[in-house]
Amino acid sequence: MWLKLTLIIILFTQLMALTSPRRPWKDLQDEVEFDDATPLADPYDGTSYRLPNTTVPLAYDISLSTNIHRGDFDFYGRVIIRFEVLETTNEVVVQYRYINIQDISILNSNNQLIESSVPFTLNETVEFLIIRPNQQLIKGEQYSVIILYNGVIRDDGLGWYRASYVNPEGETVWLSTTQFQATEARHAFPWYFFLYLKISPIIFNSNSYDEPGRRSLFTVSIRHDASYTALSNTPVASRISVPGTNYVVTTFEQTLSMQTYLVAFTVSDFVFIEDASAVPPQRIYAKQESIENGDGNMALDASLKLMEGYEKYLKIPYSFAKMDQFACPDFLFGGMENWGLAIYFESFLLFDENIDRTRDHENIVTIISHEFAVS
Repeated sequence: MWLKLTLIIILFTQLMALTSPRRPWKDLQDEVEFDDATPLADPYDGTSYRLPNTTVPLAYDISLSTNIHRGDFDFYGRVIIRFEVLETTNEVVVQYRYINIQDISILNSNNQLIESSVPFTLNETVEFLIIRPNQQLIKGEQYSVIILYNGVIRDDGLGWYRASYVNPEGETVWLSTTQFQATEARHAFPWYFFLYLKISPIIFNSNSYDEPGRRSLFTVSIRHDASYTALSNTPVASRISVPGTNYVVTTFEQTLSMQTYLVAFTVSDFVFIEDASAVPPQRIYAKQESIENGDGNMALDASLKLMEGYEKYLKIPYSFAKMDQFACPDFLFGGMENWGLAIYFESFLLFDENIDRTRDHENIVTIISHEFAVS
């Protein structure tokens, strides 16, 4: 009897699949021959969302300026992209999103200016900034492109975006942070980014080679109010006061070679707890009242144990010089595994032992484990 019933169920399932209005994946696959499709074009509409492979990025020098401390969301940026020419060309193509391009210059391999006010066009459909110098760029040579731009720190939780909280005095306090995965870094700076998918858009309304197949070195500098602290993937190299103002410029050490979507930075009034003796040193950043309440203690303890456990199990030391974790009051995801600066929605990093549940404890440890594992 059971054998007959099983056969009936199998036959019924197959019949439903044949008559279902839902089209099985096999039919869709047959319509589009992915193997025959141009690798730089979307197989459905034929539009190329990939950058041309005539140049390759080597290093980024990113400078940003923000007044987020006073609730001013405009920002200004300058990016210097050093690149190598793979094929002689008269175009440099990078990706941008939600930024205004002010001026572009080209330098040679000796950092000498060879052209200023370089002409450019924008392709909004594929978010390409197409730079067209009045001379050919020679195969095998290195150049630098300097791009000046401005934009607005976003309010949708992506790219370089703004967040806020209400302090014990009832005042709204603003901060800025980033979420660049998958293609949002181009909002903070123009970049190279290569992906075989049709995609939509670190503070990054910018131009960059925004494709994960491209790795580069990144140096980040942020001008901000002295009452705030700037963080990025690497330790602070310098924090210099701007004469005659209450501003400072925080410059970070150059990163290891990495993809643009892992670049991250924050500008906030957060404070931290730390274990400076750990290798790498670890800090938990959060609102002052959360740190004073001890809400970051459990995450710090768990993070130290997890880092040690991963290194012993994998027999690979963590590559970056520090690990900061940032508890953001507005974050669309559980956490983001930016190298050296993991960012979390605060309830997935902070634990109040007086009111939170055992399940909350488990969730936090699970999220931290994930961010460390994919870092």
